[in-house]
Amino acid sequence: MIIKIIISEYNYTTIPTSEVKKGMIISSFSSIVMSNSKIKGLPQISHEDMRSRLTQEEADAIIQWGKTKGSLKTIQIVRKMPFAIFIFLGLLIYSTIWGISN
Repeated sequence: MIIKIIISEYNYTTIPTSEVKKGMIISSFSSIVMSNSKIKGLPQISHEDMRSRLTQEEADAIIQWGKTKGSLKTIQIVRKMPFAIFIFLGLLIYSTIWGISN
């Protein structure tokens, strides 16, 4: 539970709405807030995985949405975590424990 809290704290970063770019992944919360807007081209509700990467058209729509009344001036995006490091550390710890036990 502690690890989940620590990881979720570092999974997101807040950026100004005007700085959204193609390929970013917005948080579920930010996409839900945008879902009530009438601006065309906004992304669907984000699953926060690689399927939810923004296209250029969606990024442009978010920037346009950020200029409207009632929008958020900043949104949360999902940070990309270097999972290869965690996999390598897990393999190293497992190999060490397995080597000591045999």
